[in-house]
Amino acid sequence: MDPDPEAEQAASKILRTTFLTIACTACNSFHTETSTGVSTIQFSLPDSTSKKNINTVPARKKKKKTIYLTFDDGPNKGTRKVMHIAAEEEMPISMFLIGEHVYGTTEQTATFDSLVHCGIVELENHSYTHANNRYSDFYSQPACTVKDFMRCRDSLELTNNIIRTQGRNIWRTKNLSCTDITKSAAAADSLQEASFTLIGWDL
Repeated sequence: MDPDPEAEQAASKILRTTFLTIACTACNSFHTETSTGVSTIQFSLPDSTSKKNINTVPARKKKKKTIYLTFDDGPNKGTRKVMHIAAEEEMPISMFLIGEHVYGTTEQTATFDSLVHCGIVELENHSYTHANNRYSDFYSQPACTVKDFMRCRDSLELTNNIIRTQGRNIWRTKNLSCTDITKSAAAADSLQEASFTLIGWDL
């Protein structure tokens, strides 16, 4: 017997309609039961449980960290721009200055004067000569190293003893003592003995 295409189509329609009717009825019934059931259910914890502190693990206190923005080798061509940006953003910064640069040109002297009167910039010592970029010689004579930093401090009338050594990563603070190149350690110790605080990293 050959299948009847019209009968198959009719059966398919009936099957589809029945399936949709059952599905819609089930959804409607589920929705009704859920909404009625939820309105009558009350959630409560027993007294013993409600009094307990659920979060028994104490929150860890985060240590505050401070970021210092520092700039070396000023005053130079970029110093004024940095100063203006810091002032606009009201962001305190530190500038490690070279004595010879301050007296290099009238423009550099004027820039230094602006830095002195800019309340947002702290002025620090980066030596008078920057070791003439001959670092090994400079650190091989600790007494001369100390004199160079003292000359910068005195000539610029800097109000603190914070310094950054040139071409080295040397630290001498209350809690930290390290020298990247061992041959520079004697000079670093001499600077500390002269009451300087050494804040490294000049590359």
